[in-house]
Amino acid sequence: MSNSSSNSLAREYAFKFVYHLQLENNSDLVEKLKSSENPMGELETERLAFDVSFFEEDNEHPNNSLPEEARFFGFKHINNILGRYETLKEELKPFLRGWTLDRIDKTDLIVLLLGLSELNDSSTPKKVVINEAINLSKKYGNKDSYSFVNGVLDSYGSK
Repeated sequence: MSNSSSNSLAREYAFKFVYHLQLENNSDLVEKLKSSENPMGELETERLAFDVSFFEEDNEHPNNSLPEEARFFGFKHINNILGRYETLKEELKPFLRGWTLDRIDKTDLIVLLLGLSELNDSSTPKKVVINEAINLSKKYGNKDSYSFVNGVLDSYGSK
């Protein structure tokens, strides 16, 4: 597996894990993480449980795996997003082109937060970050998500 496809898979892993945390039935978990004396330990326990389902092989996902370096890349994104969640949302607001955070679909919001996090904390070229975000939004968002994500991240990256 090439490094770029490995990184793409790591971004998808990070996206899915953060989305998993955002589901309403996990709201207690998010509050538990916020108030925990050991949030990284709690997060690691949740991630290990998530990994069981993520890496489970089935007919649609044969050889479902994530190389160790990609797993590290994915963890880095997860930690960046969760560690700066509120800050990233505030940074995002001026670039939403008339939208508010509460109106944005959860999938689009998480793709945007992942993109912002990587634009801020990575040596990955802006064009690659935006393209990866567009690909995630095409795969998991609605039919217009990719255009919205592209516009917001491009504006943010040009600031």
